[in-house]
Amino acid sequence: MKFSSLFLLIFIANISILNAQFSYSNLDSLSVFKLIEKAASGGELSRLMLAIQATMSVKKSLPTLILDEIDTGVSGEVALRIGQLLKQMGETIQVFAITHLPQVAAKGKTHLEVQKSSTNGKTTTQILLLSAEDRVNAIAKLMSGETITSVSQENAKQLLLA
Repeated sequence: MKFSSLFLLIFIANISILNAQFSYSNLDSLSVFKLIEKAASGGELSRLMLAIQATMSVKKSLPTLILDEIDTGVSGEVALRIGQLLKQMGETIQVFAITHLPQVAAKGKTHLEVQKSSTNGKTTTQILLLSAEDRVNAIAKLMSGETITSVSQENAKQLLLA
């Protein structure tokens, strides 16, 4: 996957052993570079972070990569591309991606669901391996909220096949 359409010009402004500052320019202001945290949207930051993580995982030969909502601030076609990239990365390394986007969740080989519950002030967490049917319902729920409809189930099935 190419990120050239997402980030046209990025360069490292200052670097030391402890930190790096990134500057960013978009298509509207090619000659004006601003610190990325001041210029980029949440979606742009997510895509940049994913590009860095994808590159680092290849260069460092990481066996496992855990990504917590790396898709924040994106939707639609961009979410689908992120899902495709994570799937591609998963062919060579183990990728755990925590997401709330159906386009990303549908690209995973295995679907785990985290369930939290509180009893008498104590919170417990369970991680469940979903069956094929449960996976369709989980993705449908991401699309339609608490009420799963036949339309959202059909859309979930189509996303899983794509």
